[in-house]
Amino acid sequence: MVRLQSKATTPGPSLARRGAESWKQTGSTDKPEEKTMKAKTVAVNILVTAGAVMVVFAVGSAHAFNEGDVAKLKDKKECKGCDLSGANLCNANLDSANLMMANLEKADLRNFK
Repeated sequence: MVRLQSKATTPGPSLARRGAESWKQTGSTDKPEEKTMKAKTVAVNILVTAGAVMVVFAVGSAHAFNEGDVAKLKDKKECKGCDLSGANLCNANLDSANLMMANLEKADLRNFK
């Protein structure tokens, strides 16, 4: 019977240790934890900026109507192509008013006559 003799090998660095130290080999000065933190910070900054832009546009479009157009509509009952978006036309007498091509998006038309 022949016995095979194996050479004794010294174990190398553990897989976890090699993964944790791999950032050193890439030439990066940031540790993996720092990269994750930077990525999260960038993501939060992008979300905050996008939210601020959306608020600016929402506030700007809420008051898009022209007060002169609203007065013209109430006085002459005519406002062709006017931008009345977001206007308060609550309880307004719009009977036989000409609103052809007028923008009434988000206008308050409750109880109009």
